[in-house]
Amino acid sequence: MNSQHIVALMLGSGGFGALFTAAVNVWQQRRTVRLDEFQKIVNALNARIDDLQEEIDKLKNDLNSERLAHEETRRRFRIALRHIRAMLAWLGTDRTTEPPAVPRELLDEL
Repeated sequence: MNSQHIVALMLGSGGFGALFTAAVNVWQQRRTVRLDEFQKIVNALNARIDDLQEEIDKLKNDLNSERLAHEETRRRFRIALRHIRAMLAWLGTDRTTEPPAVPRELLDEL
């Protein structure tokens, strides 16, 4: 007897056919419920990923702003150091000339 005969016998007899149909229905329902639950989990994870991506994008923008501000501060610091060195060199002379002028970039900060 091959598998086709077994399936036909099961489906042909009322009790076995009903039992087989019920088992298939339960399996299909569980599968559907599991897929629905899985889809809910996937949707929740996708929403969280979207939220995290927004946070990362904001942090990148903030970091770039801080980098630009830091570079500007370093640029002004270098200008200030050059002026301090020029002043120290001038102080080491007989001071008959005018002291070095304060750079325009530093005057904005004073």
